[in-house]
Amino acid sequence: MLLVSVLAACGNSLDKDQAVAAAKKIQAYHAADSFAYKTDKLTFTTSIVAGNGVLSAEVRLIKDTYVYSASSMSVPTSEASSSAAINVIEYLYTKDSKYYHVETVGDEVVINTELTQAEFTTLYTGTTGVPGVGSSALASVISAAEGAYTSLNAFITENDTSSSSKAATSVATSAVTSAATSEATSELPIISLTSEEGLSQSYVYASSGDGNLSITANITESNASTHLTGQTAIAFNNYYPEYVTGFSKGTVASGSSEVEEDGSFDMRFKWGECTEINPTISASSSSK
Repeated sequence: MLLVSVLAACGNSLDKDQAVAAAKKIQAYHAADSFAYKTDKLTFTTSIVAGNGVLSAEVRLIKDTYVYSASSMSVPTSEASSSAAINVIEYLYTKDSKYYHVETVGDEVVINTELTQAEFTTLYTGTTGVPGVGSSALASVISAAEGAYTSLNAFITENDTSSSSKAATSVATSAVTSAATSEATSELPIISLTSEEGLSQSYVYASSGDGNLSITANITESNASTHLTGQTAIAFNNYYPEYVTGFSKGTVASGSSEVEEDGSFDMRFKWGECTEINPTISASSSSK
């Protein structure tokens, strides 16, 4: 996670009031009636690591023509064990003026279908009450991006000295939305920390210009029952979310023993960028 600190250092250092002012400009841009996400092309990745468990997802999208949606989950049966990942990948793409829908679960191909243009459009967009593959993938990315703006608003409320109200401090957590299902699938406590004995927090704010802002929090908690270090970071570039990351590591007392805590969270957006990934299997005209 040293990468986060390196990224923050790439901009010019700000004090807290300057960071709040930069955050307000981004907030105002997002709140404007003219605001729109750059959805013609996009790439989105997210992952959670908690102990030996891993949950990750990726979306690559080109509006109306291409979807790559992948998810992977590995959940051990115990803290000391590991398990093989369950990988699900769905492709909706065109090639040589033909239209294809492919889905794999692990090594098994469960869908391998050639579509008409009309079928492709319906599968991408969906029907009334049933979102399509492209619509669902896009919705999951937008939901994650909105979460980043919500976090920015919370930062402003908590730190704006001109505000008459302050948000109540709460346990820092990161919610993850599965790119494959558009549903909140997990919540990772970055670190338990409100008003705890032995809690130390330091912040780094940086910006390289309008619409660019990174906020990094370094956190240490050390007392009779808890010894944790952690970091959370959020960044915006050109007024849009760029990344949200976090980790915590250490030990927490549980009864007469100590439990190892080791978790991380990483979410990244690339607006206006998409490199296509297509299946290596041969396309088929078989029915769904």
